[in-house]
Amino acid sequence: VNILSYNIYMRPIQLFLNDQLIRAKLIPSYVREYDIIIFQEAFDGKARQLIDNNLASSHPYRTKPI
Repeated sequence: VNILSYNIYMRPIQLFLNDQLIRAKLIPSYVREYDIIIFQEAFDGKARQLIDNNLASSHPYRTKPI
């Protein structure tokens, strides 16, 4: 089992502009090989949704943000 813990630094776009949506589109292609992925600082809902949608076929199980 391959586990990844990744601080993706997705602060809210309304407060910080750090290319969140661009990075959210790129992240899934780099993390798909892991069986379990834990994201930290996935605060921006739009960016989080992009990541979720792109990983849904390979990683169908997820929890809500806590």
